[in-house]
Amino acid sequence: MSEPTTSAEPDLIAPISDGPDEASVSRVLDAPRERVFAMWTDPAHVTHWWRPEGFRSVVCERMDVRPGGGFEFRMHHENGNEYLSRNTYIEVVPPVRLVYDETCYENGTAFHQARMTIRFDDLGRRTRLIIHGHFTWLPGRDPRWTIDAMKAGWTGGWKDNLDLLVQYLATL
Repeated sequence: MSEPTTSAEPDLIAPISDGPDEASVSRVLDAPRERVFAMWTDPAHVTHWWRPEGFRSVVCERMDVRPGGGFEFRMHHENGNEYLSRNTYIEVVPPVRLVYDETCYENGTAFHQARMTIRFDDLGRRTRLIIHGHFTWLPGRDPRWTIDAMKAGWTGGWKDNLDLLVQYLATL
């Protein structure tokens, strides 16, 4: 994974150039990393910002933040599709890093798997958040889920989520 482009603006997301099976984004947030880490590990916070554009509802069904624990989100898109994100924590290092394996389902059929690494870089009163996904391309998945479509949706979804996270942090 290459180092992110640093932005002086906390509200700008910076895509990172990655390999064909990877995607990363980085964003500087106006909050200390302990607070940003809590946004990722407390379901009372997560439900306020984890909602990409186009989703009517997102429900955190389970969150057990420890190696071997996991979390699940059920999301209903405005097009009528239901998406489930089922995740298992591999590594939890407060407030530095989260690593988890993610499997996403569309209407009950798995279409996406990734090893996710979330890094929280301490910038004093600010935090550089780096989200990196290393994808496993599932054989037999719906052909509309091309590599380019997956990366575009992944990057756009994280931009939407992080826009909401910035807004939510400003209310605390």
